[in-house]
Amino acid sequence: MRIRKLPVLLILVVVSISLLATYNLASQISRTHTIKQQQELQRQGSEDMLRRLSARVCGSPAAEGYAHVNPECLEASPTNTWWHEWQSSGASKEHAQAVLEQHADYDGLAVVWGIGHTTQTAEDCAEACRSYSPTLQQGGPFSRLPCNVFAWCSEQTCFEPDVHTHSFGDCWLKFSEGPLNPEVNMRGVLSDDYRIRHPNAPKMVQWHSGVVLPIGLKPSNGTYSPRFSW
Repeated sequence: MRIRKLPVLLILVVVSISLLATYNLASQISRTHTIKQQQELQRQGSEDMLRRLSARVCGSPAAEGYAHVNPECLEASPTNTWWHEWQSSGASKEHAQAVLEQHADYDGLAVVWGIGHTTQTAEDCAEACRSYSPTLQQGGPFSRLPCNVFAWCSEQTCFEPDVHTHSFGDCWLKFSEGPLNPEVNMRGVLSDDYRIRHPNAPKMVQWHSGVVLPIGLKPSNGTYSPRFSW
């Protein structure tokens, strides 16, 4: 029986097709592996972000009338270090959103003093917080901290359990650890017990407050701060 030899050209074509198929399979496996690696890094990054934006390692600032606030601790806090890393990665205010709650007052440390710093609307106050960038030129113990909490006075005067007079439009820009779990000074309808302690308090909280977070995140209902018990 005579065996016919395959033409050399046909052999080369078959070998080329085989090599191409092997290359395509290897490329597909490599791309799949790369995608999985990217997804895993994204997952780890998201988990780290959520952990650091929920952490509160320096305590509640309003405890004992803000007597034990430690600026160095706040600067080294997970929330602040995450924010600076986020900014260094190229993030800007366009990657952040303000989540507003009417008739609520959130606690935090003033990076911009609200008395005399006014806006016409709560949304304008929220935008001021979203646009704020810390700078040493501003001075003060919290000049290295970003704004992630804001509070806006919605009436001619707004009640607070302190010695200051708070007027319409006052816009407080604040920093708080764990903005995903904000500390709330007052919210909604004030209780009879609260109004007994503070006879000048209104029935309904006059402040509108909120937090600034990366787009897609929503804060919890938070917890009451020590200031609520003043």
